[in-house]
Amino acid sequence: ITKHKLFQAKSMFIKPVFGSGQTDNYPLHYNKISDSYLFGVDANESIYSAALINSFVNNLLKDKAYLFQSLYNNHKLLQPLTVVKDLITFRVISVKKNTEIEIISALIEIPLLQNHKQYWVLPINVENGTVLTFNAEEFKLAIFETVDLNLLQNYQIPFWKIICKYVMQAHELIPNVYSLGWDLAITSDGVKLIESNFCWATEVHQKNGPLLRKHLF
Repeated sequence: ITKHKLFQAKSMFIKPVFGSGQTDNYPLHYNKISDSYLFGVDANESIYSAALINSFVNNLLKDKAYLFQSLYNNHKLLQPLTVVKDLITFRVISVKKNTEIEIISALIEIPLLQNHKQYWVLPINVENGTVLTFNAEEFKLAIFETVDLNLLQNYQIPFWKIICKYVMQAHELIPNVYSLGWDLAITSDGVKLIESNFCWATEVHQKNGPLLRKHLF
């Protein structure tokens, strides 16, 4: 990839075309004031030189194909949940039964450490968009210190109806697929639908929430 295509005076999120979005992904931050870039390799390493960033990315592209997406910021209503600035995301599962689209499961994925690709996943009540009750005592470990556990208890996801609307409208565009997992974010610019997945990791959706059997069969 050329410098002209990589450096477009905006922040980007670089992730593999295939595989988990929680591994081998990298943020490219753009600072408008200084007209400079910062590339996050991991929690302990960043690259500031444009030439070195370009070289690192091109080495990545030798092994696999990558997507270059816009790097979003959390909405001000979401950011109080955590001191980490990485994007909070939502995984929403929809199925098509006969002619109707139904949302059967949803999760909130909260980053625990900056650029460290570790997330805390909790189920959401799909009917009203609240985080399902959990025992905060089980999560009083150092790694969870970045999250406001009290605020998260029964937290009402903002713009939940819009999230559901986007998912159902998008699934209507792929009518021949029975079930899909949708990744969304609530950004400073509103709700954004990031991508859809055919394989959406059924285990994590049932680990802390209701089983999916009655929904799928």
